[in-house]
Amino acid sequence: MERKLYLLSPLQAEFYENESDRMYPDDVMDGRALAVYGADILQKMQERADHVGEDLMEYYDEKDSVKEKVTNLELSVVLKAGELMGCAEVTIQAPLDRWEMNRLETYLTGQYSDGWGEGFEQQDIPVEDGVLNVHFWNSDYFRMDILHKIPEQIKPECAVKPKLKLLGHDGNVFSILGDASRLLKQNGQPEAAKEMFDRVTSSQSYEQALAIISEYVETELSRDMDQPKPEKQGKKKTERER
Repeated sequence: MERKLYLLSPLQAEFYENESDRMYPDDVMDGRALAVYGADILQKMQERADHVGEDLMEYYDEKDSVKEKVTNLELSVVLKAGELMGCAEVTIQAPLDRWEMNRLETYLTGQYSDGWGEGFEQQDIPVEDGVLNVHFWNSDYFRMDILHKIPEQIKPECAVKPKLKLLGHDGNVFSILGDASRLLKQNGQPEAAKEMFDRVTSSQSYEQALAIISEYVETELSRDMDQPKPEKQGKKKTERER
């Protein structure tokens, strides 16, 4: 029976107000300062995963019991007590002993410092007020906290809705729903994706389905929905009613 482990580690980032001026960072941020940028970092991670693959166990070359027991290793970011942290989600089909866990942590540390992480820290992450370069490994303070379950308070928090264009789907609500569900899952919101799916499949019309989808992802309809509706004018009394 498969189960999951979560290996959490601290994040660090350089922040640049001016994208073209990279001589010195304007700020060096820790996980608490990075908490407001969780959605931006998660989106950049997903973009990279689309190009290089998501499962880091594909690059684990040792033919040992770790390779046999660990079936999947994916990276994300989560919030823990207000601190944004790197998270390795490990799927295992049998418990890992101390030696196997040490091997896994060593491999993951190498990926953070010289492999996946070395490539990711060179990716510019545009944010509202500048650019970030995020490090999953640093020489000053690095550790891994092993959790067997992610409690509610450290699930990824996403500050913004993912964007989806309705145009180009030829009016196919199932195509729109599929793309919206995929975007929500990529943005760290699998529960929202399921809730949206259940509501849409129970809706009574195409228009109602689009309105529900536009609550979860930003579409061309979202702005109209967010606009306050004008107050209805009271009916004027007739001479007889007066």
